[in-house]
Amino acid sequence: MNKISAQNHRAADQAANPIVSPNQYVCQLTGPELAKRKAKLQEEVFSQVKQITEVENGYVFHFADDDDFLLKLMDYMLAEKKCCAFFQFDLSVKAHGGGIDWKISGPAEAKEMLRLLVEDVGK
Repeated sequence: MNKISAQNHRAADQAANPIVSPNQYVCQLTGPELAKRKAKLQEEVFSQVKQITEVENGYVFHFADDDDFLLKLMDYMLAEKKCCAFFQFDLSVKAHGGGIDWKISGPAEAKEMLRLLVEDVGK
């Protein structure tokens, strides 16, 4: 296989099986899909935020202790890691009903995306 053919093969393979590189900070959702997801997250998750703490590379969202909400949050986390693979998600359930902390972090470019989301929390 010559060099041009190999490059075309790689390009076709990447188009058929997109993989986000570690240096690519783009959500896999676009247009109406992204708007719908953002609205649903705002309504079902971020409307429940009790407090937000900014950390060096992201934000920690603090929620009340609620088992049903925790399950919903885990479902969202699984979905988000597919469309925004550059984020790191850390979920912590505090002892004695102390609440739920969901940390979303990443590189500077990812934190900027989170900052825009945080501005919308509570609106």
